[in-house]
Amino acid sequence: MSDLIRAHEGNPDVNSNTPTNAPTKVHWGKYNMIGKFINSTTQCQAQCRNTNDYDFPERLHVRNLIMKVPVMSDEVC
Repeated sequence: MSDLIRAHEGNPDVNSNTPTNAPTKVHWGKYNMIGKFINSTTQCQAQCRNTNDYDFPERLHVRNLIMKVPVMSDEVC
């Protein structure tokens, strides 16, 4: 995401070297770069969704430690 934001914010939408009386020219390099970042991110998301590398067995005692034991008492909250 940070690469995508930097590509958008760091590059103008149109070519700044275009003379003022000429029609503006779109900065296609910027949009090409943004498209590559989006494709790369989409591929990584699909790869993460389709893998079984992170399918860990559920351990109830660990889940209960994290989810059921209050971190602070009601008075402290």
